This record gives sequence, structure tokens and C-alpha cells, in this order.
Amino acid sequence: MKQSLHSAAALLLVLVITALSACSGGNALAAATTTETAKTESFFTAGDSSAAATLEEQSERDRCDQLFREAFSDTLANSRITAHYLLRHPENYDVDLSEPAYFLMTEDNLTKSFAEDHDTLAKVEAIDRSKLDSGRLLTLRMLENALKASLLGENCIYLSQPLSPEYGIASQLPATLASYRLDSTADIEAVISYINQMGDYFDSLIDFEKRRIKKGIPMDDDTIDRSIASIQPFLVPAKDNILVTSLPDRLDALGLTDEEQSSWVSKMTDAVNQSLLPAYTKLESDLKGLKGHSAESKGLAGYDGGSDYFRYLLASVCGEDRSPEELEAQVYVHLMADLTAMGSALQKDASLASAEDHVGKGLDTPEKILDSLKTAITADFPDTGNTPYEVHTVPDSLKDIMAPAFFYSPTIDGDEPNQIYINGRNSGTSLYATLAHEGYPGHLYQYAYLKKVGENPLRRLISTDGYAEGWGEYAQLYAYRLDQNLSDEERDYLTHQASANLGLYALLDLRLNYDGWSRDDAAGFLRDTFGITDNATVDEITHAVVDSPCEYLKYYTGCMEITDLRKRAQEQLGDQFSAAEFHRFILDMYGADFGLIREEFENWLNSQGAEAS
Repeated sequence: MKQSLHSAAALLLVLVITALSACSGGNALAAATTTETAKTESFFTAGDSSAAATLEEQSERDRCDQLFREAFSDTLANSRITAHYLLRHPENYDVDLSEPAYFLMTEDNLTKSFAEDHDTLAKVEAIDRSKLDSGRLLTLRMLENALKASLLGENCIYLSQPLSPEYGIASQLPATLASYRLDSTADIEAVISYINQMGDYFDSLIDFEKRRIKKGIPMDDDTIDRSIASIQPFLVPAKDNILVTSLPDRLDALGLTDEEQSSWVSKMTDAVNQSLLPAYTKLESDLKGLKGHSAESKGLAGYDGGSDYFRYLLASVCGEDRSPEELEAQVYVHLMADLTAMGSALQKDASLASAEDHVGKGLDTPEKILDSLKTAITADFPDTGNTPYEVHTVPDSLKDIMAPAFFYSPTIDGDEPNQIYINGRNSGTSLYATLAHEGYPGHLYQYAYLKKVGENPLRRLISTDGYAEGWGEYAQLYAYRLDQNLSDEERDYLTHQASANLGLYALLDLRLNYDGWSRDDAAGFLRDTFGITDNATVDEITHAVVDSPCEYLKYYTGCMEITDLRKRAQEQLGDQFSAAEFHRFILDMYGADFGLIREEFENWLNSQGAEAS
């Protein structure tokens, strides 16, 4: 899960496919040439307005820009793998990646991480906002809210679970390194260095888990068993390990000779045999040694401080300023509305139950689907021009551990084509809907828009998952109305169905992790509301939300916030409502939390001619 600033790097490995390590030393930017400095400054005002300023105003704006640069570079000094995914030229951003290193989750590192957030927040609060233009002010407020959200986790950090089964570091790290961008042989050396450091890194995570036990919040035995199961794909001979099997194809682009390629494959094989396999073998043993402290699988609410940690996740992951109680009531209303609409539609036409079979009919390749969607959105979404993209198939060696499809977030400072990866593993969702989420009008379109208007790189770092994935989910639902194969009734039914499926997980996320529901409570709800009685299905659903709190909720609440804002805009603007302008407003809010978006929305409504409500 993507979280905010320094404490984010301390908590989890941020993955940039679906997004480690001490703070950077001195300010290398101070020694840059005038041209380099001007270029870097322009990065941090990209997309921001820059009205004419007095000397006093410009001085404060320069101080604000310097703060943005420092916050960006200091954060990435604590998240070096993330930095490599985001930047092709880290030197232009005062980011040093010359020594690959993980963030070790020691008490000292965690304390230092939060201290840095406090220090940055103090600098943010010292800026004279009356002297800033609107763009800088918005970014400053976003940074302030991200820091405050991060600091909500300061006193409950040990409720985090870095070795959770599905999204834990150990289960994700090999795939992350197997996707590490290879621009030169130095990048292969970096991957090998990360592999060689895995043992110490995993030891720090086990030490973290032991401190959790002492604090009375151990992993339960069932979760440990699932965590152990999640790392089994990496306890295989080197010749079958994804870091080795995926390497030859990735080396082709570097223009190496056959002899050189063979040498690097040999070096990677040695690293896997001598470092990765021993690290994972020891981790498996260490995880088994953690068992016996808790037999009961329970949500966050079952632990002291769990409710506080859940509020922290709502703010830092979902971007929500609403209380859990308010959100739960809102989620429940939306879910029940979807279920009611589905039931009513099926009573009128039972054939709607098979509407999914008609989605994207006749569009038999990913490229045809994306081209169709790109054309279909032109009336309702701002134009982004011609955006090059490539569609790739996930290698067989990665199929079992990668998502059914994903958008590879482009670098901030590169001009490479956008990339979407398709996995042959069935997700239960149509390829059309999946590509709407990852492509048009989802993430690919979103980044194309940012590239066109100019992206402030700091916003990429402090963007909440709720905003990013909320847009992706909104785009996925919106795409049903763009599919000319579907009738109006089918579009409505499929929209409600997809929303309800996600809403189910979102509601149980709140009830298991905040309200303190047990597995039996969840089973009763699933039986009475959805007719789900299969124990394996109940376990799958409850484990999914207990193992990864707010993972499903962030998609649902983000989409729900955007949908509710759109509904209000349509009601208040009437004939003056423009879907394209509404979407432009949401896109221009890139990275903002929803409390801030709602504030800005009031100003946008007035600018569109809405009457005061």
C-alpha cells in the first residue's frame, strides 16, 4: 500500500507496479550548475499556477519550492527502489541511488522516520501562505495533510504487518526486483545487491514481529501459515526462480553480447543460490518460530490501538478525513442501493444475469479494446493527445504472483511509452473492464493527462491510493456506459453489480477491522445478505480484508467520493454540467486527499455557475 512520506518507507515496501536506507546526506543540489538548478526548480512547479509576484512573494515561493524539493529527495532517500521506478535521472532531483539499500525496521530508524515527518511539517507550517499562488498553495496543503496522516501512525506503528500473506514485503519483493528497470548493467548489479541484502532485511522484519509479540499484538497462527504459503514460489531451485527465468528477455534491450548475457545470468543464479534461497529458507523457519502466541485470526479492532491504526490507514491510504462510522454508514447505503437496483432489474429481466458475456463483444485483443475506449471517451474526458503505449504479456514465470493486469506507472522524467501488462491468469473480471481501469479512461489516461498539463513530482509521492485507485475504479464502472454492445439495462446492471462486489469487501473491511466483527459475524452477514454459505468462500473473503486492512476499501471509497461529487455537480449545475470539465477538475486534484478535494470542489462549483446550496 502506498503511504505518505518518510513513515511510509518505514512501514512497507512501496510497489510502483499496481509503487528503502537512510536520509540523504548534504544538499547536492546546492552544487549544481545554474542550468541544472533552474531545470530542477521547474519540475517542482509543474502544473502549478505562477502569477506575477512581488519580490517578497517570490522569496516565499522560492522557499516553498525548496521545501518541495527537500521533501521529495528526502523521502526517496528512504525508498530507493521506489526512486528507481520513478526517476530515470535521480541526480536531477538530488537523489543518490549509488548504494542500493533497504530500510531496516529498527526502533531507531522508525523513531527517526517520524521525527523527520515532524520536522518537515514544522517547515510546512512556517510558510506564509498569503504569498503563494494557488498552485503552490494547493501542493503545500496536500503535503501538510499527507504529513499529518502519516503522523497518525506514530503511536500505533506496531499494528502494521509487513509480512502479511498477500501484500507483504516477502511475498512481493522478488516480483518487484524482477520488474526492476534495466537501463544499464549497473541496474543488474543493483538488483543483485538487493538480493544479497535480503537476509539482513528479513531478519529486521522478524525482529519487528518479535517486538510486536512483546507488545501483545502477535500474528496469529493461521496468518503465519498463509504468510509461509505465500513465499513458497521462491523456495525453488535458481533455474526456476523468476529473477533468473525473467532475466534473459530483459537483457536483450541492453545490446549485450551472448557471452555478456550468459555472464549476468550466471551472476544472478549465484545470487539466488547463495543469498535469496538461504534468506527465504531462514524466513520460513523464523515465521514458524513465531507461532503459538495467538490462535485466533482477528481484525485490527481485536488489538489494543487497532482502532487508532485503522483511522491512520483511512487517512494515509484511503485519503479520507471522515470518521470510520461516517464512512461505514455511507458505504452501507451505497451497497444496499446497488443490491436493490440489481434485484429490481433481475425481476424485470432475468437474462441480465449473463450481461457480462456481452461486454466488449467483438473486441478480441487488448489493443482493440484500448483503441475503442480511447475513441469512446473523447466527449466526456479532456483530450490528452496521442499517447504512445505498449501492451505486454506477463511472462509465464510471473503469472502466478502478478495481478491479472496492471499499468506500469511511467517515470516522472522519462519519455518512454506507457506500458500495460496482461496476465493470462483469469481474474473473474472481463478484460474490457480491466483495461478500462488500467488504460482508458483509467490509469494510463490519468498519467497521459498529467504529462500534458505538467506533473509536480511531489504530488506523485504524496498521492493517496484512495485517489489513484478510486479514479481507476470510477473509470472501470464508467466504461460500461461506453460499450456499444450493451443495452442501457445491461450497462446499469453491470455497474451496480461491479460496485456491489467491491462494496461487500469494503463494508466487511470496516466491520472486521474497526467494529470488531468476528469471522462468525461475517459469515452470518454473507449468508443473510448474499446467500453465501460456503465456508471456503467465507474464509477467503474474511482473510482478504483482515490480512490487508483498507486494501479493498481504498478502491471503493475513492470511487464513491468521485461518484458522489459528480452526482452533486449534475444536480446543482443542471444543463450547465459538463462531464469533461468535471473530470478535468478531478484530474487537476491529482494526489489530494478527499477532504481537500471536497473543499476545492465548492470553489469549482461556483466557477461553473452553480447556485449556493
